Amino acid sequence: MNRIDSFLERLAQSPDVGTAQQPSWQRRARLIARISLRYFWLYLLLLIGATVWVAASGMDVYHRTEMPQFCNSCHEMGHNFSTWEGSRHGSIRCIDCHARPGLTGYAAAKLAGIAQLYTHVTAKTISDIHLEKRHEDIVSENCVRCHAETARAADRHNRVMAHKRHAELGLACVTCHSGAVAHPTAAQAKDPLAGIVETKKCFECHDGKHQQGLTPATAKAAFAATNKDSCQKCHPDSAYGKEHGGGSECLDCHEIAKGQLHYQMDKQNQGAICAKCHDPPKDLKSTHKPFAQNKCGECHKVMAPAYLFRFGPKPDENFCLRCHEDVAGALAMPNATTLTQFADGKEDRHRQHADDIGHSPDLCLKCHAAHGSEAVRAMVHLKAPDADAKPGVFTATPTGGSCTGACHDDDTRQYDRTGKKPAIAAPAATTGTEE
Repeated sequence: MNRIDSFLERLAQSPDVGTAQQPSWQRRARLIARISLRYFWLYLLLLIGATVWVAASGMDVYHRTEMPQFCNSCHEMGHNFSTWEGSRHGSIRCIDCHARPGLTGYAAAKLAGIAQLYTHVTAKTISDIHLEKRHEDIVSENCVRCHAETARAADRHNRVMAHKRHAELGLACVTCHSGAVAHPTAAQAKDPLAGIVETKKCFECHDGKHQQGLTPATAKAAFAATNKDSCQKCHPDSAYGKEHGGGSECLDCHEIAKGQLHYQMDKQNQGAICAKCHDPPKDLKSTHKPFAQNKCGECHKVMAPAYLFRFGPKPDENFCLRCHEDVAGALAMPNATTLTQFADGKEDRHRQHADDIGHSPDLCLKCHAAHGSEAVRAMVHLKAPDADAKPGVFTATPTGGSCTGACHDDDTRQYDRTGKKPAIAAPAATTGTEE
């Protein structure tokens, strides 16, 4: 203690030493106090520096613990992290969805994180680690922070989505939108609509029996999706569909098949449905894929007034060339390297016809019939130039064919893809007929 006293006396000034009559512990305390006051500015700087360092470190820890990578530091979260990383919510942090908004929500999330860390450290096996239900909840307030426009999203892809009405009934966003949005399976990750809209979810409530409301007293039954009178509640364009064919009912085309929860059109057999009202061509065949495969909807759009085609009021040249890119290329590039199957040697007959008669909306339909003709190959259907004239005749050969009549009057024009000019003989002549 004498050495300590000697050291303190060297740091102190003379008035600070005190008298020899004072007990040693009093003199020592007096020296420490006086010396501390003299170097107060140094202690203050050290305190400020320590405070800044602790605050900066605390903020860094705070932000690091909010990052999804921190969640992934626990191996049991690996699956959740990998499914989130490749999802449409891959740019959104876990805490932005799994923590309630506001200061209290973030504080509760931090406390929950401490509890989860304790479970992680103390658990003997991974099966002992469980996430409490309240930590899994996705509150709708979090969804609305990013998707504020959903309050106005009443009409999407010709379907009414009454978000506001569902919210008023106390339904959370995740009631209809599943976790596949943020945590899809491998198969769901390939589906751009996975988790966004799951139609089967609609039918769980819209069965005419399910009661929904904020309180049991205010709960009401949702309308049944199987009720034909409810079509326009979700499908406002069904009013246009009723104009098709002069006031047909929705159920003329939409039927409930076995295992279905809703009226749906049999997409694999559209031809038979359309044939209920539209008489198909008799004894004619077609290699036109949409017609041959009963996929009328690829060209025709029923949900529109009267008889509208999918891309316009009539099937014009551009309508056909949307699918027939080879013909579009031949018409756009007048050179010998661009040829279709309708070529005579190095000359493309599609391009020649367009040059001779000029581009017009009915260019393709002057020679072809989408719904079939007796000339199966190429569906050639030579229409008569006027009401008094007879249709033309197309004769097929193994490497080409010939056309007589129609636009060619009584002349015979032939083509041969090999470049040769075979004699027109063996195959029987085929007369085009009007649809």
